[in-house]
Amino acid sequence: MSNHWEAKLSENFGIDASLESLDGEYDLNFFANASSKKYVLKVMRVGCEPDFINMQCAAIRMLNGKNLCTPEIIPTVSGADFASVNDEEGNLRLVWVIKAKSGVCYSKIYPRPIDFIYDLGKKIGGLNKALKVFPETKFEIEHVPFQLNPDMPKEGIERSKYLEIKFGGKEFAQPMYDQMTEEANKEDLNFNLHKIKKTPNTVFSHLLIKLAEKSNVHN
Repeated sequence: MSNHWEAKLSENFGIDASLESLDGEYDLNFFANASSKKYVLKVMRVGCEPDFINMQCAAIRMLNGKNLCTPEIIPTVSGADFASVNDEEGNLRLVWVIKAKSGVCYSKIYPRPIDFIYDLGKKIGGLNKALKVFPETKFEIEHVPFQLNPDMPKEGIERSKYLEIKFGGKEFAQPMYDQMTEEANKEDLNFNLHKIKKTPNTVFSHLLIKLAEKSNVHN
């Protein structure tokens, strides 16, 4: 498969590189190693609308220069943001390329430290505010289950015991909780973390979200 996309990368973007598959839920993603330069080739799923890529490119350009780790969009040989090409089965796919950023794929980070999860949540927490910049675009948000504590007993555990196991005690967790509350206030969210008496197993919460999706009330 990679040989096919190596040829398409060269033909449409003028980049000669060896490809390595990256994790992806719906699309094909490849790490492109072109000697001293590194890229990510994104092959969108069959049926992907051009507006979906246009929105992402617009968001990246809007965030450029704001001291954020945003990638550079690599144009096609004709100067476009993406190209339409056929895959090996003859299906039409939209493909685009960005410069690779240094780091490690999230799927390969394990164990995941709590401060890392917090930092990731802080960035994602501004999603609703960011989406408002595109009032003419209709977004569909999918909730993907993730358990921070996969070994949590079904009945959960007392909060004080959880804080002792996870952080060494409430006093060590409090600075992080204060930060979480402060960031939540910026998004008009009111956190009352002191009222938590038990840390639950979140499996039933994920099931509830899935049931909500079936009734189209998950958002």
